[in-house]
Amino acid sequence: MNTNKKTYKAGGTITLNRNRGYVYVCYNYQRKKLKRTTDVKALDSEWDNDKRCLKPDANNYFERSAKIIRTRNAMAKAVKDLLNIGLEPDLKKVRVCFDLNMNIHADSKGMDDFWKNISDFTRNEKRGASKAYKNKIKNWSKSLLQFESSGFGIKWSKTYISKYQHDKYMTFLGSELNLADNTVRGYNKLLKCFLRKYYPEHYWARYIKTLDIQPKPVALTEEELMRLLFLNVDDKWKEVHTVFCMLCLTGMEFKDLKNYKQWESVDRYFSYSRNRTGILARVPAGDILKSFINKLLLCGINHTPSYYCRLIKILFQEYDFSRNVTYFEYRNRKAHKITKSLSEMVCMSTGHRTFTQILFDKGFSLEEVKSMTGIVSDECLNPYRLPASA
Repeated sequence: MNTNKKTYKAGGTITLNRNRGYVYVCYNYQRKKLKRTTDVKALDSEWDNDKRCLKPDANNYFERSAKIIRTRNAMAKAVKDLLNIGLEPDLKKVRVCFDLNMNIHADSKGMDDFWKNISDFTRNEKRGASKAYKNKIKNWSKSLLQFESSGFGIKWSKTYISKYQHDKYMTFLGSELNLADNTVRGYNKLLKCFLRKYYPEHYWARYIKTLDIQPKPVALTEEELMRLLFLNVDDKWKEVHTVFCMLCLTGMEFKDLKNYKQWESVDRYFSYSRNRTGILARVPAGDILKSFINKLLLCGINHTPSYYCRLIKILFQEYDFSRNVTYFEYRNRKAHKITKSLSEMVCMSTGHRTFTQILFDKGFSLEEVKSMTGIVSDECLNPYRLPASA
């Protein structure tokens, strides 16, 4: 990232300064200074005072660097625009042009520079996709073009973006050792993860809201859940059966369930921080849940989610949970409806989806479900079958 001092002919100098931790872009002209914050805070340990930039190992380096670059480029463009039309770039005119560029021009330019830095940073990293994933990655890579086109009204071509965005996207996919199944849900999850990781929020938020393929989550019905809860399983299934039923009864994700250590103090209800976000979920504790808490305290959680996922599929197959489930497979940016048995589709995340769906089926309102699950995003709840009043 080249953020050093730059001089424009008869246009003054643009530098980056740090004051009280915040990084500022400063335009100096005829012994006067226009200072604009980049809204980035840098600690002493994260700031390279010689090069006047963030160090590459700084926390959230890519996102914060992009904000600095966009702000600096908006200032540079303001000066250049005034010089190009033959005006003297006094501070008042530069201020007006800067505000205009931040609202209109700086985003697209900042994206190019942002991706260039990511490409430079990862060029020497030895990461690549295995042969088993090549076809999957080939299809997924097309989605980046769709994203770029949707955000800015520009028809981006692969040729134009291949040097920065496309190469980085391929590297990202190749570095994922546990790529999701090639379904719409798995594809969307991976794409969202990529956008959140490497784009500032205002780029990806509007795109994620436009994802129009939202398959219903695979969840157990209340009848299937009750049958599962009272199954008399063999000893080899007791641990996975207990863990999965706990997910269904609490709505917890697996990591939340594993990290929760206050089971012995649960009375009428308990609360926990959902997905370690600080957002509290409040779960009523009935007799059935308390009986499974006792079972969980006896057996514990001793394996990984992938291990439990394999076992729960076998358990569902052995005990004939064979209802057909419809889902979508994503091929060449088109959704294809596929039908499979519940025993093939079940996984550990089916547990908290079951809890959420049954709340809606019982007539709980959207706000009540948010309070009980800790899920506050309408986007996350939209795929469920909502009650008519929601």
